[in-house]
Amino acid sequence: MCLIRQEGNKFTFVFSDVLNGITIGRLIKKGEYSYQFIQDNKRLVNRGQVSSIILVRLDIIAYSEKDHLKIFDIKRKKLIKSIICPNYPHLFKIQDYNYKQNPFAFVKSNNSISLFNLRNYQLTKVIDSKYCYISKMCSLINIRIGNSDQKYRLIEIQRYDCQAEIREIIVKII
Repeated sequence: MCLIRQEGNKFTFVFSDVLNGITIGRLIKKGEYSYQFIQDNKRLVNRGQVSSIILVRLDIIAYSEKDHLKIFDIKRKKLIKSIICPNYPHLFKIQDYNYKQNPFAFVKSNNSISLFNLRNYQLTKVIDSKYCYISKMCSLINIRIGNSDQKYRLIEIQRYDCQAEIREIIVKII
């Protein structure tokens, strides 16, 4: 789930799952603890194993499928870019994400962690990693170090066979 727009008491989200693709839903605040949910009848993406989704900029989302990273224009309902990224990638927006100044996300797959530039769609491998499960939702945390430096502390869980390991690395974005 990803918040894509807020207008007063109306919140618009995109929802995804590993079976049914992507849809849009709106929450309208009716009272202090009362909301109405309205789901669009037409899906943005009908099928696909969508495991993660992030807002790139207004009306543009990035999402991960089985072996691809995809950039999608919500307003025009059109796929902008599809990038092959094998081994079940999962997107993690960097802390203090900003499309103009800091347009990056980390991508964790079964065998690596990469940096994804969401402006030019370049994918750069950062480090090898092992994670042999499809769901990677809580397997990577990134914390910005300092205010002006582009250094990030990555705390990662590696899982393979019947073993698990937690490791920490420092990454500097140049």
